[in-house]
Amino acid sequence: MTRQDELEHLLVEHFKDILSEPNVNQSEDIDKTCHLIPKKVSRDQNLALLRVIAKEELEETINKMSKNKALGPDGFTIEFYQVTWSFVGKDLLDLVEESRCSKRMHQGLNATFLALIPKNGCLDEL
Repeated sequence: MTRQDELEHLLVEHFKDILSEPNVNQSEDIDKTCHLIPKKVSRDQNLALLRVIAKEELEETINKMSKNKALGPDGFTIEFYQVTWSFVGKDLLDLVEESRCSKRMHQGLNATFLALIPKNGCLDEL
């Protein structure tokens, strides 16, 4: 095994450890911790966050978003959603509502790319 292969293996194992979480029920620990955190959202604010989202509200939000920004790994910019709103708006609203009702974010919306960028000019040196 070359030094490069060894290094590659060590990096992969290091990030596997960081990015993996054991399959352990942590609900009791989470409950204990949550009781120590002061509540910053009132009951009324929470109800507002849980209410059904209107198509017009979603459209207004999309129209207010910064231009020239990709929303996710698909690379579609906000301009795409603004221009195609008339035929993608309903699907987008359905996706938002599905996430709200299930209390889970769709896996594709929560995707992340991890890139390691060396800080020095030579990739062979560490």
